[in-house]
Amino acid sequence: MPEMPVILRSRYHGWLLRNPEIYKAFLGTKISDTLNTDLKWVDPANVVTDFDTLLHMLDVIVHEPPEFYQAKRADGTIIGEPVAGPAYLVFNMLSNTSAAYDLFRMKEFNEALNHLLNCWGKYLHSPGSNSTLNTGGDGWFNPKVMEILTSGLGPLSFE
Repeated sequence: MPEMPVILRSRYHGWLLRNPEIYKAFLGTKISDTLNTDLKWVDPANVVTDFDTLLHMLDVIVHEPPEFYQAKRADGTIIGEPVAGPAYLVFNMLSNTSAAYDLFRMKEFNEALNHLLNCWGKYLHSPGSNSTLNTGGDGWFNPKVMEILTSGLGPLSFE
């Protein structure tokens, strides 16, 4: 039997993005949407200043399907990565803080978060969540995106 190729995954089995530029750009966009402001750059570690901001960010995220997020570097280079677990990126910002430690131990918060994620799961099973399944610029089936997604598959293919 032929040996299966080793497929490299991003950090934490794909839950975190490999490229910090994408991470910052994605969160900057979501924070801008949350705060209704145009942020050119953000330091993700300092943006969730209170519980309301956290809830608003999660609200923005659960009204959208996961996307292949593309950002533009200062030199104009387009970079992109799949953002399959956007809520996890928000929670990662809170990691290793005493406030998050207290928050994630609260039964009420975990029950509410469970409900929120279950509702998002139902949305992802609906036709409305298919908006990113296209060949457009940020679509999952864009030829450039397909090239990026299949780059580490070796002899395997996306199909």
